[in-house]
Amino acid sequence: MKNKKCYWYFLLLLGLVCFPPANAVAETVELIREFRFDADNAADAWKAEGAALFQKDGLYTGSMAGKVFHGVSSEEKFDIPAARDGYLLRVEWTLVPLRIGGWGQHVNLGGPFVVELTGNYATLNARHRAVTAVKAGEETVISCDFNKYQVFDWRINGEPQLEQAVPAWKEGFTRSGLALSDFDQSKSAARWLAVRISKVVPDEVLLLMLSGLDDLSEAKQNEAVPFFTAAASPMDKVFREASDFKGKLDANVCITAAGRESESFQIVAIPAGASLHRLHAVTSDLVHSDGVTRIPSGQVSWHPVGYIQTRESNSSIRRAGWWWPDVLMPPEAVDVKSGYVQPLWFTVAVPHGAKSGDYRGVITLKAEEGERYVPLRLTVRSFSLPLRGKLKTAFCFSPGIWEMWYAPQAVKERMGLTGRSNHGPLYSSSECEDILSREDWYRLYDFLLAHRLSPTQIYSRIKNGRSRVIPPAEHMDYCYKRGMNATCLTNVDVLSGDPETADRQMAELEAWIRSWEECITANDWPDMCWYVHGFDESEMREDPVNTVDPSIRRVFGMLRDQFPWLKRESANPINEKHYGLINVWTPLTQQLPAEKMELVRERQKAGDEVWAYVCCGPGRPYANLFIDFPGVDPRILPWQYYQKGITGFLYYLINLYDGQENWNTEEPKWPDRPWNPYSFKTNSDGILMYPGPNRMPLASTRMENLRDGIEDYEALAMLEEIARRATEEGNLQDYAERARAGLAVREEVTASWTDYTQDPEVIVRARREVDALIEEGMQLTGAL
Repeated sequence: MKNKKCYWYFLLLLGLVCFPPANAVAETVELIREFRFDADNAADAWKAEGAALFQKDGLYTGSMAGKVFHGVSSEEKFDIPAARDGYLLRVEWTLVPLRIGGWGQHVNLGGPFVVELTGNYATLNARHRAVTAVKAGEETVISCDFNKYQVFDWRINGEPQLEQAVPAWKEGFTRSGLALSDFDQSKSAARWLAVRISKVVPDEVLLLMLSGLDDLSEAKQNEAVPFFTAAASPMDKVFREASDFKGKLDANVCITAAGRESESFQIVAIPAGASLHRLHAVTSDLVHSDGVTRIPSGQVSWHPVGYIQTRESNSSIRRAGWWWPDVLMPPEAVDVKSGYVQPLWFTVAVPHGAKSGDYRGVITLKAEEGERYVPLRLTVRSFSLPLRGKLKTAFCFSPGIWEMWYAPQAVKERMGLTGRSNHGPLYSSSECEDILSREDWYRLYDFLLAHRLSPTQIYSRIKNGRSRVIPPAEHMDYCYKRGMNATCLTNVDVLSGDPETADRQMAELEAWIRSWEECITANDWPDMCWYVHGFDESEMREDPVNTVDPSIRRVFGMLRDQFPWLKRESANPINEKHYGLINVWTPLTQQLPAEKMELVRERQKAGDEVWAYVCCGPGRPYANLFIDFPGVDPRILPWQYYQKGITGFLYYLINLYDGQENWNTEEPKWPDRPWNPYSFKTNSDGILMYPGPNRMPLASTRMENLRDGIEDYEALAMLEEIARRATEEGNLQDYAERARAGLAVREEVTASWTDYTQDPEVIVRARREVDALIEEGMQLTGAL
């Protein structure tokens, strides 16, 4: 029969139970067997040996020479639950110790537990000593709650004896009988009154599942398996076709992260035969090895990986026209056809201040046809990454394009656009600032900053005296407190050929920048970079000396003189003619070959910054952010930036949605029609994120891997600072040399812009080495 907690309270009132249930959080208790040793037929269920004797008032055992074992063994065997069975077995026995010696009053259920009286204090599994004393002649009730892996609760007269679960005496037992005894040399004797065996289902079964984590993913004997699971690196491109999947059918996930860091992985569901319906994931809390500390399940997000059909393009190094994995769809159930696979993308966000050490959790993949368990192990480092990183990020987000997607008619009416307008006018869209709500924008900022991208747009020109700044002044504090490290105040370019108009443009620019001084002065954020983006790729234009350079001298000269706090950034290679005007140089990665790096160092010593960018180029063999480029590319780029001493990463647009196909109003929108990834003769140039339902931003797999790469950059920057402090200490030279060796990114990771690893594990291993050096250095320098 099944009994709720109230049933136990009822029994207590009747005096039939003299203590609370051993597992006080039990939701349901089902009594399996009760043996009373004062019953007439008590001996029928037990095999007696030695001096064991059934009497009217109970079972008597005691030490006696001539035979080692003096006790009884149950004729009945009991199933010992495994981790995923979701319940514990409770054995509860009542006895009166008549004489207490050493290692007597022995209770043993095969492998899971052994309890013996060792003096007045019982011992569990020969190593865990009780805190509650037992007295000779007094009725005592002892209980153990356990499965095949651990003892979760041990009580004496209702008092708990364990602070946390302990390992089973011997693992692996699935079925066993119960033995009660004294031994020839234990100098003990007892009168046994009763034994009760119950099935206990706790309110939460997570700890039960974690106890046998390694066995969770194994199928039970004769169990039909509807689908298999496999773990994959986030840098793996997992295509839809099952015949194409070459991964190992082992979904045991082990990841490492610092505080204030996110780490991703993929679990691939592979139908065993028939299609799957409504596949989805359920994530558990992650439980620290101390058994108490947790990272809540809300820190573990999941998304089905969606596919985008590519086109033949300049980025098509392979599989042109195939459906490529890219968009992380909303966390909703999906169907998986037979012959295909479905990767689910998981990200664990480790909070700042999380206790370091090993955590374990369970991911359950469920479908209508069945479910599978996937063990998750997380190691949290003893440090946190900085809130505001050293790598400046200038990944342009167009608010106008975003608003056009969700409120096209309002945007068109305010800006006088048509359904065939391109994205250009949408950069300078101050007329539309109130179309979306503050909550909509905060959701977007949180999304970008979670990917370590500072909200910004770099192409908004001044129009009617204003430029569209993202975030606007009233949202700056919100973003800064969440990690923003740079933003652009406007875009500048060639002045009008008409002198009067040019003067007006200069006056508007000066007034606009001056309007920001109060905000910037009031906030006084020394680690925030304010900049203007100007004269984009001017050296690629026709006759730049005569058509562009005069404007650079006038515009950047005025900004230098009037606003020395403002950086003057330009997507151009370093050029002596602009020294003193441009102070943030942003060339393409391919414009920074080895022979140019000395020039980079010269400008940095002069006080300039050097950033870099990719866009519709460079192509192979350089790393880039296209859908159909290798999965390691987004993560390796920040490693290359650190290796070259580059301090900023610019990308011209992350939400370039084709006007005629992706934001149309006459036809259904994506995802009800295929997404068009074609952009500047590539697949996905300028597209790192997607517009989800209800104004929810959706990441791409490339954006997630880019975040991981930026986190790697920040770990390297941390190690650099620790190595500097260690060098100054004077007595830590051995460590300082090893740290500097770790900072010199090894060639096996990346030797140059065009020569870098294609193996995700090489990058992961290199990052772990950096983390280990950080932890060692923080301990040595007293920073930990």
